[in-house]
Amino acid sequence: MSKNLLFSLIFILVFITLIILSAFIFWDWLKSEPPSNVNPTAQEIQSLTVFMDDVTTNLADLNYLIRLSLAFELDNEAAKEEFKASIHIVESNIIRVLADTKSDEINDSQDLDVFINKLKDIINPILTEGTLKQIHITDRVVSRI
Repeated sequence: MSKNLLFSLIFILVFITLIILSAFIFWDWLKSEPPSNVNPTAQEIQSLTVFMDDVTTNLADLNYLIRLSLAFELDNEAAKEEFKASIHIVESNIIRVLADTKSDEINDSQDLDVFINKLKDIINPILTEGTLKQIHITDRVVSRI
């Protein structure tokens, strides 16, 4: 009978220990904050955005001029600072992409999505501290000269 009693006592102690451990884990989980990057606030997005106003250049068909204003949303503060330091390279790449773009290739939203993806593919390799999350076109004027 003593073996059964010892076995029961050990079983009860292990069971109580597991319940207490589970309670501590559950309590820690309840107290933990959700990740902050799940739904960033407008202020967080604003703080990681770099604006570029009035990039003006010719398109591939030289009878057309384009003026663009862009907002670049980065994923962290270090990437934003690196982006600012490389702004001349970014602007040069934008002008190069536009130099290969015809006026009929930048008309509708699908064309603009293709253009934005080209820019992201060119700009992201420049950044070593983070990534470019999104490019927003905030102003666009195409005019025939």
